[in-house]
Amino acid sequence: MMPARSFRVTPPVTRSARLAVALLVLLIFWTTFSFPTRWDSEYQAVNSSKESYSVGATIEYICILIVPFLFLNNYIGIIRRIISGFFWSLPIALALLSTIWTIELKSTLFAAVGIILIFIICAYISSKIDEYSAGNIVGFYCLFICLISIIIAIVSPQYGIMNTEKFAGQLRGIYSHKNFIGENVSFLLLYVLITFFSRRENSFAIWSSILIGFITVIWSFSVTSIIMLIISISLIISFRSAIFIKFNTFAILTLMILAIAFSAAVIPLVSDQILGFFGKDSSLTGRDLIWRAYIELGSQRDPIGWGYKALVNTDKAGVAIIFPNGSRPSPHNSFISLYCDLGYPGLAFYGFATIFTVFNGIRRIGSGDKNGLYSAIYPVGYSIGSFTEGTGGMSLNVGFVLLLYIAMRPRYSGGPLRTVNENVESESLFGTSIATREALGG
Repeated sequence: MMPARSFRVTPPVTRSARLAVALLVLLIFWTTFSFPTRWDSEYQAVNSSKESYSVGATIEYICILIVPFLFLNNYIGIIRRIISGFFWSLPIALALLSTIWTIELKSTLFAAVGIILIFIICAYISSKIDEYSAGNIVGFYCLFICLISIIIAIVSPQYGIMNTEKFAGQLRGIYSHKNFIGENVSFLLLYVLITFFSRRENSFAIWSSILIGFITVIWSFSVTSIIMLIISISLIISFRSAIFIKFNTFAILTLMILAIAFSAAVIPLVSDQILGFFGKDSSLTGRDLIWRAYIELGSQRDPIGWGYKALVNTDKAGVAIIFPNGSRPSPHNSFISLYCDLGYPGLAFYGFATIFTVFNGIRRIGSGDKNGLYSAIYPVGYSIGSFTEGTGGMSLNVGFVLLLYIAMRPRYSGGPLRTVNENVESESLFGTSIATREALGG
């Protein structure tokens, strides 16, 4: 019997696959777009918010026109992927339902329609292109954002570097704050890192985006992003080792529970030292006060919430949280933000969908499927990144786009060897390594 050999098969790229690529780029652009500003948001209120809003609104209207065409083109594939991501449809449906009781109908309707459009378009994309192809696209875009931001910082520091003394010298690039570039780049970089560790061969986009991406995150000194990437890399190595050792699902879950229990016992004892290493204190630069204010606000309507994204621009007395200097603080915690928006039901639906996605990834890893790394690790990294920033979670965020795409990707169930016809529903745009006797006719 002939031994299995490895072949590189590059299938013809269809029109629908090109459309899926264009849509993925559009969603990433929509959720990461920003105009460079002369002053950072710590120094004075930025003037680019209206321009960014108008661009976002334009993209949302374009997506509204595109979605019916997608259903006509591939309604079966979209429905299949939506069913596979059913648990994510629950908090998203609740966001739309909150238009009934929201205190800011315009803001809630705009945000809810946007998140539904992203959900449907991600369903289409996940039925057309595979994880590795998406990784190359994400890598190219991550590289683009990083290079543009670094060039702006070098050529015109007043536009690309934080202006305030508190964060002097830290990179903000095309964004108004260092945390924004740290957040967006780290969520893109996390997907690229998983792609890198799940493949033996990687493209220029993967290698270069990892290198430049880490330079960007370190220069921005976004502590949350740095910690998230460190923990995520540890998880990637651990799960990759589990695949190599051929641990089953039960063994992986047991080790995870032990690791969580150990972390819960140790981290509180060393948290001050860890935070001190990054120049932070236990208040997380005043976030504890903001968290308490928003938790108290959410508790006033915790069965239903104030409405999806209703608190972002509200000026209603007794609801809007405004500092004495006139600034309006973000909740700086996406889970608290979701609690305020949709109450306990929204928080429960989102949490359950996250846990289900991670568990599904662990099951895939236990069966030897390396693509399970995406489902097992990305939701964890995204949750860590969302813990101290209010723009993560269930928001128009690039991390949420990639999370939905991952959650709706079809599961490989063909045993240790992939066959030529393994995944007829989606395409690899960069070639797929196939090792199988069937390819040899054996």
